[in-house]
Amino acid sequence: MTNSALFCKKVVDSGVKFSFIAEKIGMTRQGLSKKLKDNSDFKAYQMLIIADILHLSDEDRDAIFYAQNVD
Repeated sequence: MTNSALFCKKVVDSGVKFSFIAEKIGMTRQGLSKKLKDNSDFKAYQMLIIADILHLSDEDRDAIFYAQNVD
């Protein structure tokens, strides 16, 4: 399950636009927003691209994309 709140915080902190990330992972901005609202899983290649764009550490990547409990 995706920790959408942490994902959004990392995006805002990085200064990267959500639309840029969406384009790089082959989605529309609206599609990315829906995926985050539904807390649905990202595909492996999408996680790798996002981690690279946001310069996520392994710990941050795991906390975002492999969250066990998300409010």
